[in-house]
Amino acid sequence: MEILEELDELDELDELEELEELEELEEFEGAEGVEAVEEFEELETHDHSEELQQLEKRLVDLLDVDEKRRFTDEFRWCIVRSEKYPRTMEGVDMEAAKRWVAKRAYDFGWTEEHFPSDSSHRHSYSRERPLYERIGAKYEWLALDELLCRLADSNWLSEARVDGTRDYRSPIDLGFHRDIDPTVLQGLSDAGSDSVDISPIVLEEISEDCLQEWPLKLDPSIGMPSLVGRTDTAGEKWLVLYEHRSATNRYDDGESREHGLRLQEWRFLMPIVVSKKDQKQLIRFLSTQRSLDVSRWSGRSYTDDGYLLEAPWRFTWDQLMWTPASFHNQGEIEVAFPCLGYHWESHLDASLSDGASTHLPAPWLANQLSITPMISDPRVYVDAPGKPQLICSTGPDDGSHAFIRQDIFQQMLEEKGLACVWTFVAERGVWPGGGNSHAAWRRSEGVVWFERGRPKMESWKEDHCNGTKDE
Repeated sequence: MEILEELDELDELDELEELEELEELEEFEGAEGVEAVEEFEELETHDHSEELQQLEKRLVDLLDVDEKRRFTDEFRWCIVRSEKYPRTMEGVDMEAAKRWVAKRAYDFGWTEEHFPSDSSHRHSYSRERPLYERIGAKYEWLALDELLCRLADSNWLSEARVDGTRDYRSPIDLGFHRDIDPTVLQGLSDAGSDSVDISPIVLEEISEDCLQEWPLKLDPSIGMPSLVGRTDTAGEKWLVLYEHRSATNRYDDGESREHGLRLQEWRFLMPIVVSKKDQKQLIRFLSTQRSLDVSRWSGRSYTDDGYLLEAPWRFTWDQLMWTPASFHNQGEIEVAFPCLGYHWESHLDASLSDGASTHLPAPWLANQLSITPMISDPRVYVDAPGKPQLICSTGPDDGSHAFIRQDIFQQMLEEKGLACVWTFVAERGVWPGGGNSHAAWRRSEGVVWFERGRPKMESWKEDHCNGTKDE
């Protein structure tokens, strides 16, 4: 890779790339069809058996001119054992690459004057990470990704011997080095600016004598049809693409208890998109199964994987829409999840003390609606004029949500012949005395869907009670 041997100066890089591309083009044009084949046939073959030569010729006869040249340049060394085709192909000049990355990081604006405390204060090798992640490290990751993008324009990614080479697609092709998400420069703490009603769970005051009966006095599924849709302060309507709400009350008297939990209620709302012709079948399958797993129906979650601002355009975020869902002894339906989870763990980036988490629209949905994340707040997706169409939020205590404007979502469903079914799981539980011996809880599950613009629901529940309050 001669291009990397002269990477000390950033300004020379583009000129070198253009020169290399011009030389490659002239070389290709000088070879052309028949000449390329003749060049291939003149290669040394002294280590080939007659049978292997015949097989090789049969393979080459199946290739077009471009494929023959690539076979000659990149794959034939696996067969021909000669000095002309070494076992190890020339790679990147790592020292030159490191110098280029360092220089580019300085170009981005890192200086000792701007960041005088940007140091790990560690001068010996250790398995422990520094207490604070250096700001410069984020610049270095940005520079490395830029270099990889430049190299990917004119170089192949070398893999194991049996796999040959292929196009470079993303940094994770080179192994796991994505311990910092450079697109998250600060935490995703909520500013409290959401104008859509989140319908928080409010726990009433319950005396200790009535505690064990509390979960069974109300079915949390009753309000689910009304919770699928929300209204903002301007009166505009939104639909839930994901929601988790929770409220907890603990014993705080300082006494030693098993776990100290006293009262808790939580809910999940998780929509599933299907073809309109499959909607009734999905409702029937779920109602017959009568067991909803939150982890299965909440959509895919990405942990320490795709960068936040790479969504939805980069392939590190799954671009496929449909996923087959199997139901025991019933059948299979293709489903699509409109929402996904993003998580970046704090131990990978010490500058994010609490990590970073949010929900995002699935790439297929964002592409269908032509919405993109705001640079200033990637949890908000806007249309071309800049109007927010989808908002996501993760609270420190009571859960998280993703809401989308009802009109654009329903219009998309109608135009594409799709339907949406909301699954929900909710629980109310108590732990008298702060332990499990007299715990009681009710779990409610079900599905909500729309018919002629009105919500319909199918639900079921299970009650559990450990002992009685008199035991």
